Amino acid sequence: LNFAAMEPSSPLFTRRSGLSGYLQIKLDETDVVHADFYSVAAKKASNLVTATLVIVPGNPGATDFYTVFVDALHDATKGQYHIVVIGQTGHGSPALNGSRLFTVEDQIKHKIAFLRSYLKGEYNESLFGESQGKPLPESHKLVLMGHSIGAFMSLKVRARATDLPIVGVVGMMPTLRHLWQGFNIFVKVITTWPFRDLLSYVGHWFPLQIAHLASRFGTDAEFSHQLDGVLRNKLNYYTLSNILNMAHIEGRDIYDIDEELTQELNKNAESTLLLYSARDKYTPKPFIEDMKREFPKVHVHMSGDEVEHAFVTRAKHARETAQQLEHLMRLIELPLNGTKS
Repeated sequence: LNFAAMEPSSPLFTRRSGLSGYLQIKLDETDVVHADFYSVAAKKASNLVTATLVIVPGNPGATDFYTVFVDALHDATKGQYHIVVIGQTGHGSPALNGSRLFTVEDQIKHKIAFLRSYLKGEYNESLFGESQGKPLPESHKLVLMGHSIGAFMSLKVRARATDLPIVGVVGMMPTLRHLWQGFNIFVKVITTWPFRDLLSYVGHWFPLQIAHLASRFGTDAEFSHQLDGVLRNKLNYYTLSNILNMAHIEGRDIYDIDEELTQELNKNAESTLLLYSARDKYTPKPFIEDMKREFPKVHVHMSGDEVEHAFVTRAKHARETAQQLEHLMRLIELPLNGTKS
């Protein structure tokens, strides 16, 4: 298979140092899906890079929401590591997956398949402009950084793919339980049928208007200016259907922390970091206190007072969170450089 990235049909953000595009990811012998990516290479050759920070988005799961945060995290970590955002398949790759709708379980399988192929070097050229097919060193480590539902997926990936060298999971505003309670009435309505289908049609036929509204809701001026053009190029019936359908599944199925997550959090507590926000309606204070009580060895921290759940859509908050996470990852001594420092 040719795993080279397909270039977007039109420019995305003005990038400082990253690459963006689409990847073909082989789930099994007959099933190949597409997902968008954004990557920033470390400031040294891949054979000298000790770890990759892999960001798993929330919902919507298009990588363009994360570029400001990734660039800030690259600066905060002094360019020591590769950083890759792998999008939720179907969310940021218009028309490339046909009419398929992907569930949360599908997205988990997609991330595992991506990581296994990534370590084999099958995306080197697309992600970093390096030689294709050269595996990363056996000592190379992975840290999964999941935002919102991406944190749930990241923990599931580590629980199931024990062959992968995942040395840490960082949950950024993680939604691990009772997600439906955090949905406001508008979200509850538009994620149910037939309303999600209706909204998907509206977005398909009026993408410019939807993009204009979406890029100005819950963002700051700097991010809004960048995001507007991206949404215009990625909104269609299929991407919106996937976004809304997955939101419906999240709210329906993520009720309480299941046995698999419970075992995972207990087994790998010391290498798990959960960063919450006091302003996050999806994880009210009682939820956070429950996590501390039920999993006392998990590293639970709070973000800045003004930071919200969708911190990546405000440039100031994205940069503040990147700085805080770099500090916290050093504080809990994730073995990113081979040994604890």
